[in-house]
Amino acid sequence: MKSILHFWFTAMAVISIAYSVNAQTTYYETDFSGNGTNFPNNWTGDINYDDYNWIISTDGLPGDGHPGNVGGNMPAVCFYDSNDDGTTKELISPSINLSSATAPELTFIYYNRFGRTSTAPVKAFASTDNGSNYSEIWSNTDGYGTSWTTITIDLSSFIGFSSVIIKFNTIHSNSASYPYIDNFRVGEPDNSSSCDIPTNLAVSNITSTSASLNWSGSVNDYKYAYGSNPYSPGNNDGTLWSSTSKDISGLDEGTTYNFYVKAVCGAGSESDWTEIQFTTTTTTSVPKVNNKTNINIYPNPNNGKFTINAKLNSYKNVTIEIINITGKVILTKTLNNINYIEEVIDINNVSKGIYYIKVLNNSFVSQEKFIIE
Repeated sequence: MKSILHFWFTAMAVISIAYSVNAQTTYYETDFSGNGTNFPNNWTGDINYDDYNWIISTDGLPGDGHPGNVGGNMPAVCFYDSNDDGTTKELISPSINLSSATAPELTFIYYNRFGRTSTAPVKAFASTDNGSNYSEIWSNTDGYGTSWTTITIDLSSFIGFSSVIIKFNTIHSNSASYPYIDNFRVGEPDNSSSCDIPTNLAVSNITSTSASLNWSGSVNDYKYAYGSNPYSPGNNDGTLWSSTSKDISGLDEGTTYNFYVKAVCGAGSESDWTEIQFTTTTTTSVPKVNNKTNINIYPNPNNGKFTINAKLNSYKNVTIEIINITGKVILTKTLNNINYIEEVIDINNVSKGIYYIKVLNNSFVSQEKFIIE
């Protein structure tokens, strides 16, 4: 009976990195502070101070009838409107790069002191051709009233553009309402602040083709993603999953994988990713048999070029195999109707180490070890 000598190379290393991939990326932001009444760099348009234009207000507005400090949120951009010539006044942002964006949005806080919009609505536009053409993305037709309101505008239609310019405009009118804008930001949504990252991410039952993942969390839904190292998912990647465990299969043996999971707390609210890394096992075997034929190898050790000879007890068709230490067959040669083997083998393009030569047919297997150095 054949006896089998197994070489188990079990790579069970598990690295629980468990760090978060920040889901919030900012492409541009400003709160219009730090420069007194001067705008931040590269803002343009009708921005001359105290000339019935867009201005930086630090403590209210100059002149009679100014709205004053609005809620303490100073400095802020205000449209100083006490003229009635009907001209349109523009406030234009610097160029913003959205070439790598995944779910960009524009947010700012807005204050419309008198709540009037019919005669002088404030509108926002976006351009992808350096201001030659603009598309309207927002208008304050709802008025919003006399309190700071957060405005969020989806910019997903501008993904991939390396230069996006935002423009606000309004019209000079004595019946306008002194609109204010502050905390201007273009970036990815911050969905993680109220959605906790899963904890205790662990892996078990690792085989050459599968593994079991478990984690802890307080929500009903999660997203998971995985791939061979190096791999990291995007913010919008992942498969929805309603459990705190996941068995994965179909993996490649001896391969390192990165597994990610994040919590889904509701529509538009997801935590950051957390990660664990593991490596599948590798199971290889080299047969060790009761030799029925003596195999002579010379020289041994050698440089990869050597001669083998063996005497068979009758004429046979045989196969010669060269096998490395992991059990991989690196050379196969078939000889027909022979009773004596005398073969020169040349495998000097392989690495140094221990190898096996095996002579076999359907009735016997013989094997010997040799060394390449």
